[in-house]
Parts: sequence; structure tokens; C-alpha cells
Amino acid sequence: MKKFITFLAIFLSLTSCGQKHQDHNPDNNIYSNQELGWTIEVPKNWDVITQTQIKKLEEIGKETSDYEIDTSGLKYLIGFKKNIFNFFQSSSEHLDHPEKWEFYQKGLKEMVFNNYVSNGVQVDSTATKIIEVDGLEFQHYKFRIYNSKGELVLNQLVYSRLINNESFGVNINYNNEADKEEMLKAWFDSKFRK
Repeated sequence: MKKFITFLAIFLSLTSCGQKHQDHNPDNNIYSNQELGWTIEVPKNWDVITQTQIKKLEEIGKETSDYEIDTSGLKYLIGFKKNIFNFFQSSSEHLDHPEKWEFYQKGLKEMVFNNYVSNGVQVDSTATKIIEVDGLEFQHYKFRIYNSKGELVLNQLVYSRLINNESFGVNINYNNEADKEEMLKAWFDSKFRK
């Protein structure tokens, strides 16, 4: 369990540390971001992730990460969780050079994978493919994390795309199909202004 908390913290720190945090209380479970033109409904009976919770995981992640990266421009958008294994997280970062977005995405995937491996975590990942959400194409890949016995303990789905010079990312972590389906339904039912 300790190793799981460590690599979970690593992943969150690489994708969210340094973010401008705001505690979100969506109106009627609806979160909207005007900059991205994105709206999502938080599933009922899921808890919105608070600034305090993210900061605690960031601290652990910074201590265990092999990488030091500038994430001062990242913005935490909305996150919600059922428990430590099943949660949805989204973030964005403005890019001054959007033509470098593809390179940045490949580097992020590689860095997260290598950080897991260097911390003794058994992990594999899928090839990157294109998935549509509300008519927009997103890059998508998956990490599978295993315990020391080789048993699958966690899946991480990653979606990303460039919107208005903003690198927008969604991470869905799950260890059971029911929670996965609830988060995927919320994600695939979300809307983007076109």
C-alpha cells in the first residue's frame, strides 16, 4: 500500500504540482471552464477534490520524484473521487509555443513511465491513439500498475489535447469497472463549446 501511495503521489505531482489551486463547488454538480469552453457534470456521491488534498499529495510526490520540472503555469481545473484508487483529475497549461505540444505530450508520457520504473513500480502503457469526446479529438493512452506479485492494482487513463493554446489534460484512475464506467460516462458526456 505504501508503494501505491508513493507512485500515486508521483503521478499527481508530475501532473499537478505548482498548479494554481481553487476549491471548486460545482453548481448542481456542474463544473464549467470558460477558457476551454468545457462543462462536465460531477457524478452524484463523488467528492470534489480539495486544494488541501492535492497539496498533501504534491508534497509526497516532490519527495519521491526523480524529475524537477517547472509546473508553475499549470492550473487545476476540477477533480472528483470515490476513494484513493478511483478519481478524475483535470488540468490545463497555457503554451506560448503551441507547435511544441506534441513533443511535450510524448515527453510527459515517457517521464511518468520512467519515474514509476525508477521507483520500483511495475508498469506498462498502451500506444497513444485518438479518441473523440463531444466531437473533439484527444490523444489517449493508458498506464497499468501492478503490485510486487504482478497483480494489476490500478489503471490510469490519460486524455489530452490543445484547445486555444491551452494544453488540456484529463486523468482517470480506477481499480474497478463500476467506478471506471461512472467517470467515463461523466467524461464522454461532457460538452465543449465549438
